[in-house]
Parts: sequence; structure tokens; C-alpha cells
Amino acid sequence: MSLWFWIRVAGTLTIGLLASLTVANTVATGQVLSLDSRVGALIVAAIALRLKAPFLVVVIAGAAAAAGLRLLGLP
Repeated sequence: MSLWFWIRVAGTLTIGLLASLTVANTVATGQVLSLDSRVGALIVAAIALRLKAPFLVVVIAGAAAAAGLRLLGLP
């Protein structure tokens, strides 16, 4: 197999590992699953990414969603 194939495989694995770590850190606290404001922030950020918003807008939208949900009483 060519070098180009292995470079693409390595890139794909990197993206998959980063995505799984992001989800695991969002919904887990220790050994317990918890649904809190981080999940809402992740959903808002995913929607902003889907709408092809710039990265800074995605980060600000996620942070604003987390702050708003915490203001409403979610942990």
C-alpha cells in the first residue's frame, strides 16, 4: 500500500480519537454518566459547525449555551 494511503488512515484515526475523547469528557464525570450544561454546549457547537460558522463563533456559541444553561440551574 502506498504512503498516501497510510497518511489518510492516520488522519482519519486522529479525528476519530479526538471526537471520542470529546464526547467521553462531555458526558462522563469519573465513572458516572452525567447530562449537564456541557451536553447542551456540545449540541449548540455541533449545530454551529453544521451551519459552517467560523471556529471562533462555534466556541463563543458553545460557551454562551453552557453559561445560559448554568444560569437556568443545570450543573
